[in-house]
Amino acid sequence: MPDEQTQNKIAEELAGLLAKSDLNEDIKEKILDKLDELPDYLIFGLIDALKREEKDISRMLLDIDLFSKDQDRVWEETETAQKKAADSIIEEGAVKIESGN
Repeated sequence: MPDEQTQNKIAEELAGLLAKSDLNEDIKEKILDKLDELPDYLIFGLIDALKREEKDISRMLLDIDLFSKDQDRVWEETETAQKKAADSIIEEGAVKIESGN
């Protein structure tokens, strides 16, 4: 069993991770209610799981950001291509009108 100072640090880390977690509030409360009864290996396992959750969410947010930026780029390219096509059609129409065809 870790000493009191170490237990306090572990409890602070766990509290911080739970606060950031997207877990349902009921689940967080159950964890906190049972915390004093849990053996060290379960507490450390919980901390590891919450850290992975945070990393996974951060990775997903990065993926979403990259996807969004890529979509913005694709839409800009599409808009440019459509504008060029429209300009070309307008130009062809103007040439035909001028030539009387």
